[in-house]
Formats: sequence, C-alpha cells, structure tokens
Amino acid sequence: MDFEKLYSDTMNLNSSIRYAAIQNSAGVKIAGGFRAGISPILSDEELEMMHYHASQRWQTRKNIEHKIGPAKYALAEYDKIKRITFPVDETHLLMITTEIDADHTSIIKKILDLIHN
Repeated sequence: MDFEKLYSDTMNLNSSIRYAAIQNSAGVKIAGGFRAGISPILSDEELEMMHYHASQRWQTRKNIEHKIGPAKYALAEYDKIKRITFPVDETHLLMITTEIDADHTSIIKKILDLIHN
C-alpha cells in the first residue's frame, strides 16, 4: 500500500482532521503529519509515545478477536481532540486526530472505505 497516498487521501477527507499518520507494529511513524496551520498539542516525544502505546493497545485487542472478530477502529474522545486508530493491514495502523466537534461517524466511514478500496 502507498502510505503517503493514504495519508494524503485521509487529510483530504475532512478539514476537521488535524493529524494523520501511518505507523508500523512497533509504533514508529512511517508517513504522515499535521495539517498546515495546526499547532500540535503534544510534543514530538509525547507523540512518539502515543504511537507506541497505540500499537501496544492494538496488540492487546488481538487477544480476543478470535471470539468477537477483528477490531475495525478504536476511538478515544478527550477534552481537546478525538483520536481514532484503524488497522491498515496486519502490521500497520492509521491514527488520526480530529477537532472535538468533528463528525467522527462520517470520518470513520470514509476512512474505512479508503482502507478497504
């Protein structure tokens, strides 16, 4: 899969998307970044830790998928942003953050369509 294209296509879906990045199973960012004009809330080090922990949580979800099926995405809503993580393939995740008032249901549907088409 072309991760730069996935990043670009993701950012073009909705102007409420602040950040998008594709990471490997170790939590290392491969492609992505912030929308132009966005001031990051987290430092670079905190962002790296966010990616690392997202990978760890995703691996934990795999422990029960044989019973309930694979996870399609994970959503966390904070006071300042929403963070949504999607599996791209067996070893990569797409993580996005959005503005708090974003229509996450619409964004999720569009991203799932992007990943699966």
